[in-house]
This record gives sequence, structure tokens and C-alpha cells, in this order.
Amino acid sequence: MNRLTLITLGLALALAAGCGTSGDDPPALDTGPPAGDGPTGGKKDTGGTTGKKGNGSPCNGPAQCKSNTCKGGACVNGTGPGGAPCAYAEQCAKRKCVNGKCGGGGTGAKPNGAACGGDGECVSGICHGGKCAKPCSKPADCPGQVCNSDGKRVFCYTPKYPAQSGVFCGATGQCTGGLSCVGNLYDHAAYCRGTCQTDLDCPPSLECETSSSGSGRYCKPRRFCSGCVHDGNCRDGMKCVSMMGGKYCASTCNPGSTECPMSAQCKAAGGLNVCQPKTGSCRGSGGICSGCSKNDHCKSGGLCLSMSLSGESFCGAPCTSSASCGGGYTCYTIGSTGKKQCGPGVPAGGLYPTCSSGVTFPIFNKGDRINDFAMVGYRDTNNNGTLTDETNLQVIKLSQMAKGAKLILLNISAFW
Repeated sequence: MNRLTLITLGLALALAAGCGTSGDDPPALDTGPPAGDGPTGGKKDTGGTTGKKGNGSPCNGPAQCKSNTCKGGACVNGTGPGGAPCAYAEQCAKRKCVNGKCGGGGTGAKPNGAACGGDGECVSGICHGGKCAKPCSKPADCPGQVCNSDGKRVFCYTPKYPAQSGVFCGATGQCTGGLSCVGNLYDHAAYCRGTCQTDLDCPPSLECETSSSGSGRYCKPRRFCSGCVHDGNCRDGMKCVSMMGGKYCASTCNPGSTECPMSAQCKAAGGLNVCQPKTGSCRGSGGICSGCSKNDHCKSGGLCLSMSLSGESFCGAPCTSSASCGGGYTCYTIGSTGKKQCGPGVPAGGLYPTCSSGVTFPIFNKGDRINDFAMVGYRDTNNNGTLTDETNLQVIKLSQMAKGAKLILLNISAFW
């Protein structure tokens, strides 16, 4: 009989709601979309310093937005023309604010590749690594280089990250070049992780974030609702889509289907039908239950938490007890970190914790008998007694493992 090791995904996630943190922890829960602000029936977070909210964040007026533009309850990009004064890129039509002016053009005359000591010396308005850099919007703009953003500017540069950074390592658990393998052996989402200071220190499909323990900054795979510049920033077949006032990674879908996570819905955006958070926002103000894709999106001490059952990702906040969190929130101990964070409680009439009022859950209860069960894993296809040389994940059903087998649900838990 073939040796069999399985990794539970898909339907398995419907049986146990999980919630983890990004950064130090295994990335198995890194596919959830951000939720909106405020738990169901709880207090809505209106936090954030005036004028500090990014595009796509909920707002009650223009003064709350970096762009100084609030439409339909969300911050959207401004329309500042070239040369207009600016404090943030969001205030400019082309999302470039250099030396306090929109447009991105510098006051100097140095061409791309010339030595520089500041942005203003370059025609492009971008000085990186001591040389004038070429602005870009897609990989094709940068032959022999990489097109990526440092969080403020988008330009071509020569990468210096290790070749194995972001490479799958679940088959062996090993990485070279001083990188560590994050995730469990045979975990389909395990990857080689390196240190970083900005996104430029990571491959385009990864982003740099502060670890959950605060021990450093590391590259981690981008996921649904991660910020992006082009399709090359997104993994797992996702597209970089203009939606909700910004550009975010999202999966294409068919309207009316069940392809999207439970906290998302299939809607048109950027000329495509894509999964979008039901709350209408990928990134919130950083307060409890506001949308996020990495820890850096949350206020000081808050972690970006993910719940696998609903597919939500949202900011937490440090706590000592549920009473310290305030109305509508609960204090949880988060996975292997041991840290305590405020998160959503179970809404009235609900079964599971959720930040989004529009989230629906599959109906499973203790004692339910399930006729079949889908898993993903590796098989010992060459019968050599090991799985370390197997690289092809397979979908395996309970019905294929044992004829007439049934699965009875004994417990439903919410892990964080």
C-alpha cells in the first residue's frame, strides 16, 4: 500500500475555524481576505489620526484621508495634477509625490542610471541606491531588472535578494543561502523566508512585514487583498486589480458562484469579475477588526489575524482580558505566539466569531455524518518509502482511501 501523508485543506477548513498571525507563524492561513471595521453588533473602529487613512479605508469626510478625498464612505485617490503641492502620493492623480509636489518629476536633469544624491537630481524624480531609477508600471518596463514599489515609488531596480527567497520548501523542509523554511514538512504553503527592510528586499510576489514577535522584518507571500503594482506581485493565479480606491491582489471569479471566500463576493472591478471583501475595503484604519494583509497595517501592538473558516483577515489589539477590549470584542490567546489580542465575538444568533455582518458559514454541527472529505497531500508514487522526493500535490478523497468510509464530526473549535 502506498504510504500516504495528507495536508487538510478545502473542506477541512469548514470543520475547524482557524486563526493565525502573519510573520513568525506557518503561512497555512495566509489566504483570508481583510474584513471591514467593527464586529457584528459591536463598536465600529473610527480610529486613525486625521488625514492618515489610505485609499480604500472607511471615512466620514475628506479630512480623514491621505488623499483629502472621501467618496461613498471610503478614501479614494486624489486628482492633484503635476506640480500641485502634496504630502502623500494619494493626493496626486499619478500617485507620485516627490519633494512636496505631484508628478514625480525631479528638478534635476540626470538621466536614468546616473549617480545621484537625492530624488530631485533625477529627471525621473527617483534616486535609489545612489542612481537615478526608471519609473515603471509593469515588468516589461524593466528589461533585466525588476519592477516593484518601496511603498512610496514604483521603479526598476536590480534585485539583491537570495535566489531561493519565496521558493516552496515543503517537500524537504530545507533552504539554502541562510534562509529558513517557514511552515510544516509537506505543507503546500511552506516557503523559504529571508529578512528584509522594504518590499524591494523581497521577490515581487512577496512583501516585507514586521514579525508577530517583533523580532525583525521578513519576506512573506502576498495574498488576497495585499497591495500590488502589477500581476507579478500576486500569487496563486491572482490578478492585480484596481478596486476600492487602490490596487490589490484578487482572484477572478464567476458571478453567482462559490469560488470566493465566505467573507468575499464576486463583483466587477478593473474590467474583471473578482472576489472582493463584503465590507468593501481591503485595508482599514488599523484598529480592531479593520482590514489588513500584514502586521504593519495594524496600530502599535496589533497583529493581522486570519480566520480560516470565514476567510477574514483583520487587525487585533493587545489585551489582558475581554473587558479591556471594550464592547463587542473578546480577548484571545493567539496560537503559538502566546500573545493576547482583541478580536470579534460571536454575534447574536451566530455560531462563530466574525468581524463582518455579511459572512455566512457552512452548517456543520457535532455528530454530523459527512459522506466524503477532500484533502490535499502527497503520495509515495515511486514506492521508495519516503515523501521527500515527491513534489506533486494531489487531491485525495476519503472515499478513495476506504470504501464506504464515513466521517463523523466530533468537535468544532475556533483556533487563533
